[in-house]
Amino acid sequence: MQRILLITACTGSKTYRPDDALRKEDFLDAERFKEKSKKLNPYLLPAGKMYTGAQHLRLNEGVLALREKYGNDIVDVYIISAGYGLISENYPVLPYEITFNKMKKGEIVQWTQFLEIHKKMEELLPYYDLVFFLLGEKYLQTLQLPFAQVNGKQRLVFICSNSSQRLIPQEFPYYAIPLGPDDAREFCYGLVGLKGQLFKLFAHEAVKDRDLLEEVYSAPQRFITCLEPYRHNSHA
Repeated sequence: MQRILLITACTGSKTYRPDDALRKEDFLDAERFKEKSKKLNPYLLPAGKMYTGAQHLRLNEGVLALREKYGNDIVDVYIISAGYGLISENYPVLPYEITFNKMKKGEIVQWTQFLEIHKKMEELLPYYDLVFFLLGEKYLQTLQLPFAQVNGKQRLVFICSNSSQRLIPQEFPYYAIPLGPDDAREFCYGLVGLKGQLFKLFAHEAVKDRDLLEEVYSAPQRFITCLEPYRHNSHA
């Protein structure tokens, strides 16, 4: 079975949101970060448990289903955090109030370089065969595509908005699965959390049919075509 990696984004909704949460200036000053972290220590959680946005909750349900069926090693989850950079779901984080969604392009580039997101992503990629990216436009920009460290055995599948697919290279091994308002309506789920909901539905299909993971590796568009039975097409 292929080694699978899931890349998602941090969310504004968090388990803890104290008034004195970490800000951008705290991450820029090591001493300040250390002092403030001591005060916030009671709120420390693994990243996977800190975020409570709809996309994060739904994709986690899908990940749990896959792991219950095939074991914990079936998929690894990493999160692009606007505070901590590229981190594992198990990485301990404190509450913070930073998001790429409120940054302009120049600020995204600058902050992304400070967090070394592109560099860390390239270091992580070689260990996986099938990689799913569930990212909005601003978070896609943090990847600074294309990657140098890709090979012919990898499939990089980007579940993205119609408007952001322009950020994805139109060449092997990059594959875009664009979504829009029509998809949100037909799948009966809000556009903001739709990517997570579709991964959850895909995971449940993969639990029923182990070969589906291999099929998506061979033909990435199979990710969305296998979900057609879940669509409620008003034009049908």
